Amino acid sequence: MQADRSSEQEFLHNAGDSLVAEGYDVVYEPTPELLPAFLKSLRPDAIAIGKTPPYVLAVATEGDEEARIRIRLLQAALNKEKGWKLKLIYNRSPTAHLTAHSALEILGRLQEVEAVEKVDSRAALLYGWACLEAIARAISLADFKKPQTPARIVEQLAAAGLISPQEAAVVRNMVGLRNALIHGDLSVRVSAAQVEAFIGILKQLVARRLSQPGTEED
Repeated sequence: MQADRSSEQEFLHNAGDSLVAEGYDVVYEPTPELLPAFLKSLRPDAIAIGKTPPYVLAVATEGDEEARIRIRLLQAALNKEKGWKLKLIYNRSPTAHLTAHSALEILGRLQEVEAVEKVDSRAALLYGWACLEAIARAISLADFKKPQTPARIVEQLAAAGLISPQEAAVVRNMVGLRNALIHGDLSVRVSAAQVEAFIGILKQLVARRLSQPGTEED
């Protein structure tokens, strides 16, 4: 049975909950502004601060070569930095590889997202996020063939210039709402205007994909 990124997130949050119980403050997917200088380029899965020692949390998935290299880099950085400790969370399930969908197929799904938004903005946000991940794989299967954390999808799209800084800010706001919903915060409010802005960005991404040379339109 293949494991997906959600299983990694479950392992990560379980470890984070244990640290919270010990009195730590846990920050998941920390932005560079929240990280010490030696960690800014390494982007750990989470950090635990507020007590000594502070921890860097990283999920180690069996068979994931990219994750293995990233953990080696984290270990090398921490060996040079006094005080911080690395906490590895092991996921021994194989990593899933996902299929790319065509831009036109995704465009049809976005029409469904718009229909869902008229009934429930929160459901539309989650469906829209699924479309964003599909768009990312349609743009670059090599970079996005494995499940990604939400923050990394946004940062990779922004770094590649596929979304503008203003669009990236909108999508980052969606990350927080999406994560809260996924993890059971039923009090989350998502407005129609927020979802409409998100859908607009998704449509622009699809349009850019369709405009690329060699893109199939049937």
